[in-house]
Amino acid sequence: MARKEYSLEIRYNAEDLFVDSGLTYKEIEKELSVGISTLKRWGKDGSWSTLRKEKIKNSRTLKENLRKLHIKLSQRAADTANLEDIYGVIKLEKLNQDERKLKAKNQQETVDIDYPKLGLEFLETLAEVLKEHDPAGLKLISKNFDRIVDKFKERYAEAS
Repeated sequence: MARKEYSLEIRYNAEDLFVDSGLTYKEIEKELSVGISTLKRWGKDGSWSTLRKEKIKNSRTLKENLRKLHIKLSQRAADTANLEDIYGVIKLEKLNQDERKLKAKNQQETVDIDYPKLGLEFLETLAEVLKEHDPAGLKLISKNFDRIVDKFKERYAEAS
């Protein structure tokens, strides 16, 4: 069986998702519809794991350097009362606050769940199971289907 061909854009997107965003192969598979074996092959060929480790290391080093710079600048501003140094410290503080706010916001974000779709998928699965294992139960659900859907709508309205 011939391998499916993917564009370079897909391959680069996969690499970015793995290296920069820290996604797993499974998550990338869902995102880009590329098989895990293909992703692992690309990852091995492109040394994605090494690139990810280097990125994390460089990110830590950058943060450490920024902290050291912030401390030195704060000390110098306090010692010299130089307006440019004081302004620099204020700007760094503002950036730190903005970063903390962004992190807090990202942690608070919730995943949008399509409750109606989820409910329909559940009912389809339930119908398949009942059809195979309890045909009488399936008939009972069929008779009360409208009431079940109405109850689901009520609960969905309360949740949103």
